Amino acid sequence: MAGIDGEQLQELIEPLVHRELLEFESDPRSPERGQYRFVQSMIREVAYGRLTRDERRVRHLRAAEFLAALGERELAGAVAGHHMAAHRVTDDVKDLTDEAGAALSDAADRAARLHSHPQALAMIEQALAFTIEPEAGAALWQRAARSASALAKHELAIDYACKALDWYREHGDPADIANAAALVGEELCNAFRAPDAIEVLEPIVGADSDLTESAVVVAGSQLARAYLMALRDADAAAMTDRVIGPAERFDLIPIVVDTIITRGTALGNIGRMHEAIALLQGATRTAQDHDLPLAEMRAAHNLGHLLAFDDHVGAMEACRTGMEQADRLGEVRFLDPFTWAVAEYLDRDGRFEEGKALRDEVRDRVELPASSLLWYELTDLMVRVQRGDASAIDPAFDALHRSLDEANPQSQASVPGARAKLHLLAGRFEEAYDDVMYVKEAHWFPTHLGVALSAAAMLGDVERVEAVAEALRSSPARGRLLGSLADVASGTVAALNGRIDEAVAAFASALAFRYLRLDRAELQALFASLVGRGVPEARRASDTAFEVFSEAGATAYLDLYASGMPPVDERRAATG
Repeated sequence: MAGIDGEQLQELIEPLVHRELLEFESDPRSPERGQYRFVQSMIREVAYGRLTRDERRVRHLRAAEFLAALGERELAGAVAGHHMAAHRVTDDVKDLTDEAGAALSDAADRAARLHSHPQALAMIEQALAFTIEPEAGAALWQRAARSASALAKHELAIDYACKALDWYREHGDPADIANAAALVGEELCNAFRAPDAIEVLEPIVGADSDLTESAVVVAGSQLARAYLMALRDADAAAMTDRVIGPAERFDLIPIVVDTIITRGTALGNIGRMHEAIALLQGATRTAQDHDLPLAEMRAAHNLGHLLAFDDHVGAMEACRTGMEQADRLGEVRFLDPFTWAVAEYLDRDGRFEEGKALRDEVRDRVELPASSLLWYELTDLMVRVQRGDASAIDPAFDALHRSLDEANPQSQASVPGARAKLHLLAGRFEEAYDDVMYVKEAHWFPTHLGVALSAAAMLGDVERVEAVAEALRSSPARGRLLGSLADVASGTVAALNGRIDEAVAAFASALAFRYLRLDRAELQALFASLVGRGVPEARRASDTAFEVFSEAGATAYLDLYASGMPPVDERRAATG
């Protein structure tokens, strides 16, 4: 049919389409886009079965040659399919190996550009079976690592990246080795194995401390990110300062953007909040201008982290935007943390059903890493505890204990605050206070200090409240949340010492922060518990908190702050 012009061919095909023997594939995500196919597989099998093996081979090769000659990248999957089919029906495979491998590689490239990473990964793995040249195999390992990473198959990505690094260490030049090491470091960071990434990257960057080679600049950018994820913010900021200049000279725009994101996040963590937010917002715009969606999502994720110090509502919306973009692009590595963050914010807004539905939807639809599944499980258990299910407390503590086995320093640093929250809800105030205050890294998290502050307040222990206030002052974090918590500490001390007017003013200032509804209700309930419902401002705060807790079904808070809640008769009147 290759000798027939387009009009003649269309005349032959149209009756077959009309009779529903053939149909046209128009899905842009399909590797067979632009082809006609049999509507029923049985028809195809009968027609195909009437051909000899040699006839099948010849026709598949002619189809592959014809489609390849069209020069349309969207047909790469079809070219690969015909080469593979020809390969399967011939005994002399040598002359088909290179063609099949190249066709599969092209098809995988198209799939990856369309963010169809399951398809890309499958095609790369098939291409590896046809690849004879070792160097081509090493390049395919690296491409497989990137697609596996996009699917959050982090250990598989690390395995492929390490295979490539091992090969380049034996056969490559220093630039090849540095680039391969940078990819290994990136995948280790994606798997939250920052210490392992540092071990791989430091020797590479140290061997060219002036960063005179572009490949080493790339490795240096990943090393800065690894320092950030290892909670070594000062080291991360220092490394970004070294990397950005050389990256600019080499015109490595993606590296410049990624390094600025790391720098902004590190500076935010050490208290330079306004500079950090400006850097991340600028990185976002630059990523958009240069069509760097992965960098844009990383900037959005880290900006959401910093906004949590300053505006919880804004942080939730930033994460929601990132989640929607990650979902559109099929980037599970970003969809996972964005979804978890948005769902947690929904929980903290008292929208427990929405939060759980979001977690369930993502768990059902995509394959998440075991570490993520553990935190999703823990969040579900925490919601059950907040809703008064005491049977969920021990399983929640067990999940926290299991999370300590993770290599992720950020995850480990989150454990004390989560454990403290469980102790607080269970009425174990001393344990809640101790969990936060005796762990250095926990002081970097204002929300953790907020739990310790609530525990100290419920104990009526001025000395402990003042210790939390000092921790707030010395925390490297900055933002309006710390100011709000400082007001809570001041108001608590005033209330415990009988200075009610001062306490009322301090809590009014604290509540000016844009808390999510359940967080705000908890602070209002604490205020009412400390000063009593006889104070008009506290009574109004108590009534509002009771309404939020009741609407959300957060009965654990009704029990925790019972002394500040409306009396039973008033509750009955309010609920009818």
